Amino acid sequence: RPAMFNRKNIILHHDNAMPNAALKTRLKIAEQGWKILSHPPYSPNLAPSDYHLFLSLQNLLKGETFKNEVDIKQVLVQFLASKNNTFSKNEIHKLRPRWRDIINNNGNYII
Repeated sequence: RPAMFNRKNIILHHDNAMPNAALKTRLKIAEQGWKILSHPPYSPNLAPSDYHLFLSLQNLLKGETFKNEVDIKQVLVQFLASKNNTFSKNEIHKLRPRWRDIINNNGNYII
């Protein structure tokens, strides 16, 4: 999405997975002038992908069985296509209060 690269004041929040920390990725982020919001390792309760996206996917897949890989891919593609900008935007706005709750809970996992 080329239009995304033309935006200013972007703060990127991602986990510390190796592809995200790869030199090529870090250089591209720096080239764009984006800021990175650090993410502590082993903190799934802080990552929107874990507590929002994957939890939503987990709820969808609960109790499902698939006959083959094609069926799995089809469900995943439909799931991702069904998520509009509001799906992520709402969670981004919840980050600060969620992090405050975690701090108030002494860093313990919250649901």
